[in-house]
Amino acid sequence: MNFVILPFDQKASKEAILIYQQLKQSGNLIEMPDLFIGAVAKANGLKLATLNEKHFARIPGLELITKP
Repeated sequence: MNFVILPFDQKASKEAILIYQQLKQSGNLIEMPDLFIGAVAKANGLKLATLNEKHFARIPGLELITKP
């Protein structure tokens, strides 16, 4: 199995700032590592596979792949 490691680049950084601002305004902040993971996924137009729906579902516009 091959994996592609995506960088936390300028595009992801800008996305993280927007997400942080939205979550802070709504009073729904999540832990920074989760915010960065979500930002990288959104910045690259990807869905995120996770078992942590509690945090990642708070990120507006992030599509999740969860267990059935």
